Order: sequence, then structure tokens, then C-alpha cells
Amino acid sequence: MKFDPSQVPFNSSQSFNQVFSKFNPCPNGLEYSNRFGGNLSEAAAAWDEAPNAEFLLWALQHLGQAEKSEARAFMCWCLRHTPFGDGSTLWELLVDERSRRVVEVAERHVRGEATDHELVDARLAAQAAFATIEETADSKAFRFAARAAPRAGIRGRVWNAAVFVVWDTVKAVSHAAMEAVPEAQGDDVFETTYAAAVKSQADSLRAKYGNPAASYLAMEENAARPWTSPDAGGPPTY
Repeated sequence: MKFDPSQVPFNSSQSFNQVFSKFNPCPNGLEYSNRFGGNLSEAAAAWDEAPNAEFLLWALQHLGQAEKSEARAFMCWCLRHTPFGDGSTLWELLVDERSRRVVEVAERHVRGEATDHELVDARLAAQAAFATIEETADSKAFRFAARAAPRAGIRGRVWNAAVFVVWDTVKAVSHAAMEAVPEAQGDDVFETTYAAAVKSQADSLRAKYGNPAASYLAMEENAARPWTSPDAGGPPTY
């Protein structure tokens, strides 16, 4: 769902920090919100430049009134589409069918096509898959990917789970890229892949939900416009 600026009191004299403080953020979250500028125009610009999805998720949960099902859908997106290498995605790192199945069931659950019971069963199976991979896989990429997958099936604290999925999927693809190159190139490849992955996730949220600060700006600009058009002699057409 798109952000509805009328749902949260906000005006151009407030910073995002002032708004977010109403929702009891952690110290790191509050510190991060300070980076979004001291007024609405600066916040709108900074929102589009936010480098990762972690803060955007937390902000959208409160400001966007987003549903838990949308957080679950975003987890599934991360597990399918977080990129690395030359066109590869995290989905290729889910090497156990049970890890993939929980994503598929979670997607069906979002659409109302799978029951809570099916979701729980798929999550438990994915957790068992992670336990096996944790013990047997040498690749950190496989381990991080397998750890992320069961969270798509979690029923409570879904937004928190989404943040953990962001962390683990980004680590998974970064390690996968690093493991595919000579050791001397590993650190550079890891950092490059990490930056591209977090940007991809943040961009997917921006594409879906838009820019809350920009929405507020538009709302205030519309409210400030004179209701009588000098050309038409009546209300302007928007």
C-alpha cells in the first residue's frame, strides 16, 4: 500500500527525528533518523538516498501503516531477488528444497492461498534445513541464506523478522560473491556486492511505498494553494 500522509501528524516545521521519537525507537534508530535532515525538504531528499532497507522498514511500519503481510512479502522478495555476481540472486543459495518451500508458502499466505498451519509447517521444515546446513556446509553464503529463509514463515513480530532477513540475505550474497573470486580480490568484491545488495533492497521499498516526506510536502503544497484559480475562476484541477 502507498503511504498515506494524512494518517500521521507531520508538518514542515518537524524533522523526521521528532516524528519517529513518538514511536520509541532504539538509540541507533533515532540516531539514524537524524541523518534525514532538519526539515521536510531535506528529509524528502535524504529518504531517496537512504543506503539500506533496515531503517526504511522501521519507518514505513509506523509512518506507512503497512500491514504485516507486506513485510512478509518483502522478506520473500529479498529471498528471491537480492542480487550478486553477474545476474545471480539469493534464490540460488537456497540449496535445500525446504528453504525454498517456506518462501513459496509465505508468498501464497500473503495472497490468502495458504493457511497459518501450512505456514508454520513450512517454517519448521525450513528451520530443520538450516540446522542441517549449519552443521554440514562450508559456505557462509549457504548458511546465511538458510538462516534467513525460515523467518519468512514467522507469525509474530514480522517487521522485526524482516530486518533480520535483510541482514542475512545481504551477508549471504556478499559471501557468495567473495567465495567465487581469488582470495586477494575477496574483500573488495564483498564490499561492492554488499553495497549493491542493500541498495537493491532499499530501492524495492521506495518503488513500492514511495517517499513519505515527499508525500507530506505535496499534501502541504496542495493545502497552501489558493482555492480559486485566476484563469478558470474556480477550483483548480489536480
